[in-house]
Amino acid sequence: MENQNFRINDLIEIFNDYFYNRIIKCIKCDSVCRWKSKNKLLVYCAEKLCGKVQTIKTGSFLKNKKLSLNKTLSIIYYWSIGLTNKQITKIVNVSKKSVSKLIKNIGKG
Repeated sequence: MENQNFRINDLIEIFNDYFYNRIIKCIKCDSVCRWKSKNKLLVYCAEKLCGKVQTIKTGSFLKNKKLSLNKTLSIIYYWSIGLTNKQITKIVNVSKKSVSKLIKNIGKG
């Protein structure tokens, strides 16, 4: 289990690097956004007349707002190594519905 936690932490680091270093566009006016809160994954539009606040997960398979990034990546990891939804539910401590919804969204991603 310790080895699996190490892999999950690696995934989290990769995703954080990807999100924090990419240019994120406003979903309202298409201007470049700036970070508002890295802990909550929030950005705001730099255009003064817009100012839209959005999560960086908007428009991606990570759009499930109820799950933390850590839980989301844990689900993805356990799913990728072939665990069942029921097993993932017990390990990550989330509902079966949340696991199913995320995996379904990955397919649409």
